[in-house]
Amino acid sequence: MVWGNDANPDALPLDLIAACAAAGVKPYRMRGYLDRPSVIAHLRAEHRKFREVTCCGNAAALQKVRNTSENGMAIVAAVRALDGMQGEDAARTNAVDQRGVCIRIVTVAPQPAPIDITPPKVIDAGEQ
Repeated sequence: MVWGNDANPDALPLDLIAACAAAGVKPYRMRGYLDRPSVIAHLRAEHRKFREVTCCGNAAALQKVRNTSENGMAIVAAVRALDGMQGEDAARTNAVDQRGVCIRIVTVAPQPAPIDITPPKVIDAGEQ
């Protein structure tokens, strides 16, 4: 993914045609690469990284709205959003890491007494 040129102060990602021109690749060739699973996985990882970078300024933008807005509803919404962000951060740090070794303690019930399966002694009535 091409993040942008140095002349652009926001360094926004380029569209496909501009990125192909910057990379020296023909657009039809790039579209062929976009069908590959490894390229799709890479683009998704880059897009996730771009969202994280973009969201880094959310707290500052909310603080600016809270401090300078004349709209009371916007101030309340900004305060709630900031509180929510703080709660998410606290929950993230208190979360238990699920990776590692799992120890299972299994209790086994005692074996029942063996059942005697020998046939019973048959007594003939004529033998008495």
